[in-house]
Amino acid sequence: MLQSKIKHFRVSKIIVSLAVCIVLAALSVLFGNVSSIRIGPYLKIGLGSLPNRAVDFLFGPVAGAVFGAGMNSIKYALSPDGPFFPGFMLSAVAASAIYGTLLYGRRVRIGYVIISCVLVKLLVNCGLNTLWLSMLYGKPFAVLFPVRALKNLAELPADSALLYGMLKMLEPARKRNTAK
Repeated sequence: MLQSKIKHFRVSKIIVSLAVCIVLAALSVLFGNVSSIRIGPYLKIGLGSLPNRAVDFLFGPVAGAVFGAGMNSIKYALSPDGPFFPGFMLSAVAASAIYGTLLYGRRVRIGYVIISCVLVKLLVNCGLNTLWLSMLYGKPFAVLFPVRALKNLAELPADSALLYGMLKMLEPARKRNTAK
């Protein structure tokens, strides 16, 4: 009897988690297509990654990394934006691993949010993504880096504030989900 209830609880929790991920995936696609502004082939500004960060926060770095890789492929299949390059999938996995490691299982604190945003912007956006763009388009890394670094520096306060606000709204839901 008890084992049956435990099994039912685990299955229910998996179904709820999958449903949440599906809704967040739909939001990610919607935000990625509706709220994104492309500035040439090297710069893109948008809110498409916020649902990915919600998955990192709610389910951790491993689930976030899998979700990030999947969303990278789905978004490209639905709306190709230049040539497909697997390095960007690696970047999505790395970003989710960083956010998930720093934010999962912790109370939402502005310090963790800022540190995670700085690390992702520095290592992933300015580092890996600039390398991938350099490889794809044949432009020297040193030419692309300053513009991308300036863009990421300018976005840092707004991105941190948006992420902090969203995570504060999600914190009660995560507490309810983990308290059961």
